[in-house]
Amino acid sequence: MKAALKNAMTGVCPNFGALEQSIIPKKAIYKHPVEKIEYVAFLDHNGQPISARLSHAVAAKEINDAQELKLYIQEYDQACGKDSFPPFFKEITYVKNYIEKEKKKEVEEEKLVERKLEPILKEHKVNEKTVDGKTPLESSIETSDPELVKKVLKEHPDLKTKDGKSAVEVAKANLEKPENYTVGKLLINELGLPKEEAKPWVDQFKDDTKQKEVVKLLEKASGTEEVKEVKEVKEDVVINDESKDRSTTEGGSEAKESAFALPEGVTLESDSCKSGKKVSKGEESGRFSIGIGGKSLLFGYPFPVSTSHFIVRSDKHYAGNYTAGSCRVSSFSSKPQTGKESGGSETVYRFGDLFVKQEILPSGSESGKSVKIKYSIQNTGAEPLRTGLYILFDLMQAGSDTSFLYTGKTPIKKSLTLNGKSLEGKIHFKSLKKGSPMSFLSFKGEKPAALHVGNWADLYSSGWSAARNGKMIRDSSVAFYWKEKNLDGGASVQYELEFGTDEAGDGNLEVVYDASHKQSSVNLKYGRGNFVLRAEQKRIIRKQIKAIGKAKIRGIFVEGFTDAEGTYEFNSKLSIKRTRLVKDYLVKQGVTADKILLKNWGESYATSLANPLRNKEDRRVILHFISK
Repeated sequence: MKAALKNAMTGVCPNFGALEQSIIPKKAIYKHPVEKIEYVAFLDHNGQPISARLSHAVAAKEINDAQELKLYIQEYDQACGKDSFPPFFKEITYVKNYIEKEKKKEVEEEKLVERKLEPILKEHKVNEKTVDGKTPLESSIETSDPELVKKVLKEHPDLKTKDGKSAVEVAKANLEKPENYTVGKLLINELGLPKEEAKPWVDQFKDDTKQKEVVKLLEKASGTEEVKEVKEVKEDVVINDESKDRSTTEGGSEAKESAFALPEGVTLESDSCKSGKKVSKGEESGRFSIGIGGKSLLFGYPFPVSTSHFIVRSDKHYAGNYTAGSCRVSSFSSKPQTGKESGGSETVYRFGDLFVKQEILPSGSESGKSVKIKYSIQNTGAEPLRTGLYILFDLMQAGSDTSFLYTGKTPIKKSLTLNGKSLEGKIHFKSLKKGSPMSFLSFKGEKPAALHVGNWADLYSSGWSAARNGKMIRDSSVAFYWKEKNLDGGASVQYELEFGTDEAGDGNLEVVYDASHKQSSVNLKYGRGNFVLRAEQKRIIRKQIKAIGKAKIRGIFVEGFTDAEGTYEFNSKLSIKRTRLVKDYLVKQGVTADKILLKNWGESYATSLANPLRNKEDRRVILHFISK
């Protein structure tokens, strides 16, 4: 065992074999002559591992996991020469050095000793490549976060494996396998790095800034002639403009990045679905938002961009006027036609043999504070079709995205499902925000089979299968559907509802329809659990505002996303923190608060539940600038 340790340490200290005195003070030695070493790390001045060679030898090469290392450290002499003991001790760091006083006694943690080792490392030239072609820094890749390995491969695209294959291609192939997301299973061994059994120090690399510092050290140690500066603009901020190709630098449709930034002619689909379906945009979509007296009742108002929509069923197929997020829902087979009649609007859609008409008309009430919304579905074919209708309203009361269902004076703050007699009369919603109007929803004629109140991200992503999940409501929406029925050839069916407010004052109800607009986007990336804007991200936001011109900005939609690490509640709150800080900064730059709308998705768009290599792409905030 001692010989194995001596061999392992040779690359760190050439005179290690002659050591007779411990590098730990004598008092510590003689109290506990038998030490159990979990692992030993040498750190740079930033506290990052530089060499894990000793732990690699212990955990990966010389002993099995079941064996116990017992080291009589008092047998070793001064480190690397007679005069180097004091400075060497000052610079060494033992990480989690557990002491075993006796076999039957509990293992207790000794105090963490943190010192700098960089001068000693430079003195003994341990950054030079050893006989196995690696440096201590290269070895530390194995003990880092997988994200760091990914960065190194990015910076060294020509790196080859032992058998001459492209290291990048080998890593990519393995990353596609869900069971291979840990460092040790990325075929890193083919790069000549230590085996996967070595104990990783993932916690050391949870901070993105520290990761970048280590990347620079890795590049320097591996013989890179020029250390490339890590540019946040390139890696952390992506700017997209609708006038250009809207695929991202990572590849793939930006529809997967955002609900608002749908590329022309493409719907958002999951990995298991084929893309290429058409989606209606602008005036032809028929989507709408509603407000009163300058205060919103539905999300989007007063801007010409809405997220409320409907889905219609035809046998086993589905179509909608806002198809992002569902691989089962396509868009309509012909371009919708929109017109205005009786002071309202009419939009006609075609889906196979189904003829669908959406009408938004004055309710006829004396107050003028509500509208009638009617849907007619006609089977123009000869064969019967199984049909149904699903509608989702994205609620927003006076700029607040959190509205609650009210039963009497009591707000219901968790998602739930209503049906039967619960759907009779008016169903009321209101935000807790002071001055926000209370809206109502009621149904004429046939009542829906069910009405779901919950978070937009849940109801939106679940589509036709929306159901109660008992989660706290933070971004409120209401979804309702009518029971499917067989519609004979030539037959039709109608559904009608009323939406508005009973409150006095505030002026008349206003319906704003989707319209074509100029849009550009800024994509900000975040570290794990981070929500504070960095200086570079602020600079990019200022640059975008200046490029558009403050006076030309009609509105800004800010979407917040997280990865799937942590709980649903944690990620929901984290998403809100990110978007709110972005909004605060936009206001500081002179954008009025009423032009900024926030949409918080939390983990709903996370690409992976367990793959840390992909999670970084999920941690983002996207700003959509709508301009004149």
